[in-house]
Amino acid sequence: MSPQDILQHLDRATLWPARETNAAWADVAAAYQAALAVRALRIARGERPVGYKIGFTNRTIWQRYGVFAPIWGTVWHGTLQVCDGEGRSALTHLCQPRLEPEIVFGIAATPSANASLDQMFDCVDWLAPGFEIVQSHHAGWKFSAGEAVADGSLHGRLLVGPARRCATSRPARWRSMNGWRPPACGCAGTTRWSSRAAVPTCSTARCTRCVTPRWTRA
Repeated sequence: MSPQDILQHLDRATLWPARETNAAWADVAAAYQAALAVRALRIARGERPVGYKIGFTNRTIWQRYGVFAPIWGTVWHGTLQVCDGEGRSALTHLCQPRLEPEIVFGIAATPSANASLDQMFDCVDWLAPGFEIVQSHHAGWKFSAGEAVADGSLHGRLLVGPARRCATSRPARWRSMNGWRPPACGCAGTTRWSSRAAVPTCSTARCTRCVTPRWTRA
């Protein structure tokens, strides 16, 4: 399918033809080129990109969908909604929509290509809860990684809740986020966020003072 065909299915919220499914876009690099071509068409008709979505960050579902790395796609001014904690989003012009909870990052500066985790965090201006309405133009949500990329990385709508600005220093940022304070060992400078833990944890393995290497309530 051409970029024009992909855009037409997006506008009409219709499934891609069965003959295209699992046949085209086997190469992810080629799929990104198709996605960029669709992006150019949308910009040419007046749509404005406002950010990016990162999909498939949950590794536990990679095998289910046949993907083995995160993917990215464009968020548009017409697909973004901001609310004060409660909002509504129309499902018109969406194909097989599904709902996903999200954490939305406001980026103040572009990180370098080889940025460390701390350097990445220094580029974050604010955080907000959100919901993304994802969609797929493949019947039954059956697609390859390349097909997902060419399909706009499955983006449909993004609803963003109240943003909380990050503080200047890293330990203060954690406190400003949700009331957590660093452990008494003083290892806040090497703190990392663990996706398997409910709170940040001390990452200094050799710290003899971390009896319980976990942040506590302030």
